[in-house]
Amino acid sequence: MLAISVFLPFWLWGVLEQGMFVDGLTYASISRNLSIGLGSFWHPNYWNDSFYGHPPLFFGLESLVFLALGDSIWIEKSVSLLLNVGIFISFFPLLKWINPRLDRWLIATLWTILPLVCWSAGAHILDTPLTLSTLWAVGLAYHPVRKEKAWPGLVSGLLIGISVGIKGPVGLFPFLVFLLTSGNLREKIGFFIQQLLGFLLLAVPVFAGEEGRDFFTNYLKIQVWGSMEEPHRGLFFQHGLQCFLPFVVVRMLVSGSFRIPRTIWIGWAKVFLVLLPLLLSGKQHDYYWLPFLPWMAIATFSDEKSVLLPKKIRPLTWILFLFMGVEIWWHTGEKERDREQILAMEKFSNFLPDGSLVGHQPPLDQDWVWIAYGIRYHRWWNRGMSDVGFYFSTDSTNALASSGKYHLKKVPLKHE
Repeated sequence: MLAISVFLPFWLWGVLEQGMFVDGLTYASISRNLSIGLGSFWHPNYWNDSFYGHPPLFFGLESLVFLALGDSIWIEKSVSLLLNVGIFISFFPLLKWINPRLDRWLIATLWTILPLVCWSAGAHILDTPLTLSTLWAVGLAYHPVRKEKAWPGLVSGLLIGISVGIKGPVGLFPFLVFLLTSGNLREKIGFFIQQLLGFLLLAVPVFAGEEGRDFFTNYLKIQVWGSMEEPHRGLFFQHGLQCFLPFVVVRMLVSGSFRIPRTIWIGWAKVFLVLLPLLLSGKQHDYYWLPFLPWMAIATFSDEKSVLLPKKIRPLTWILFLFMGVEIWWHTGEKERDREQILAMEKFSNFLPDGSLVGHQPPLDQDWVWIAYGIRYHRWWNRGMSDVGFYFSTDSTNALASSGKYHLKKVPLKHE
């Protein structure tokens, strides 16, 4: 009950608000476009060209949701919520396989209320489905029948392939996690070979086709190599503290000790070791931590018994609710900018039917959130000022319609 009481309000808080992270809007637009026949699986369309920022698997799968349920502001929010619910539920069988002594409710609850997880619930980012696929890809390495049967390894490999299809090379990290654990080296190598076979079952057909090869060639050139050329940011691990510290604090409260056993230090070191390849990318964001958080939680509580002492449950409950309250207060008003834009677009849609070519004068031509909302909810396709009949400006002179700082103006004819 403790986990449910914290889990539902916190996630609903993020999902019931209209505003959304700009990347999430972009991904939703691509999926929606696929569902209405704009672009194709290997040529996903964002606004007027193929999108090579990420592999297309998630876009293709989500387009089926749009095809079945229609286009709505809540579709992508619901997809994000269901994926997070799937992650929460997955903790219980997987943790039972990994170590029956682990407190599954405690670990799942702590994961649920982390600021990064709460934010991601309604953000529609690719790291959420990546977390679900990699969680099972690693978890199957601990399945009770993996020593006698090959299917857990093969399925794990397929899930690694799916992870790469969602987010690219970062989805390969489950290959490393099991190899880094202690145990019989021969068994680990055998499971790794099974994983590799499962991965190739998906990878070989993809790269056998010309369209698949062409897509990943462009993806590697534009996204992967391009991100390595960008300046590195040192904030990645600073952001990670918000994910790391709550685990440590609650672990100390549960155990009644400030001493961190050597086994837990080793567990943390393995997680950080798997994280290191992300430092090659200049595009480091705090939400890149999401797929690694379950394993950090498991490492933090790897020596705890499965049941909390009754006298420790009540103070822990109040601490978790206090943490939730502070987090909600911290993010209050964060979506006001998005609401302003949604209201503006509802007003401008009276003048601009879906599919309109519309320009954006500086500085609105660099307002990525504004442009993303326009493309997602009203299909306004153009960012330049050529071949358009209307444009947005921060100047209200001769505006056809105005809302906040946004003003819609008609492009004058050449003879005017």
